[in-house]
Amino acid sequence: GAATAGEVGGGSDISWTYAQIGFVQQDGNDFFESDGFDVMGSVALSDNWHAGLRYTALSGDSDYYFFSQDIDVDTFAISVGHNAGLTKNSQAYLDLGYFDSDLDVDGLDGGEGDSTGIQLTAGLRYQPSPKLELGAAMIYTNGDIDNVDVSGGDLGFNDISFSMMGQYFFVPEFSVGARALFDAGTSSEFTSGDSDEF
Repeated sequence: GAATAGEVGGGSDISWTYAQIGFVQQDGNDFFESDGFDVMGSVALSDNWHAGLRYTALSGDSDYYFFSQDIDVDTFAISVGHNAGLTKNSQAYLDLGYFDSDLDVDGLDGGEGDSTGIQLTAGLRYQPSPKLELGAAMIYTNGDIDNVDVSGGDLGFNDISFSMMGQYFFVPEFSVGARALFDAGTSSEFTSGDSDEF
């Protein structure tokens, strides 16, 4: 769940100015799981434009047969987007974002890495009542992992995922909610890099 403060949907009008803190639990597959928290904020630049900032900290472990690794990921992301009203209580939006993640891996072949890339998000927000908001989005991610301490190369990846969310507003300035993210598929390509270590 997440607690949200700010003008996030007073009455039937959807607002893009808010702050949010939440708990994150992620199950990547049968061999990896992580949890942590994220803090994000958004500000309305005009009636149809908004900008956002987000920080996410995740810690997890990966178990593959007899091998185990502890993984920490800290991510900063910034975005700008355009929103358009469909009805008084629904909006469509398109966001373009940039992210930068620091990776710290302990265990077999552990090391440090950096992941950067862009995200394109297309979504809908809908308020069936002043106390309830629902949303759905499709997210495309393109990035690379510069894993210099582990393999001396870059791992490029493309990912498409879908998210669904719901929030209940106790008052216009405070709500609790939940969001689920579903991965539709990831493709990757490894590029060998030069290393000065012998």
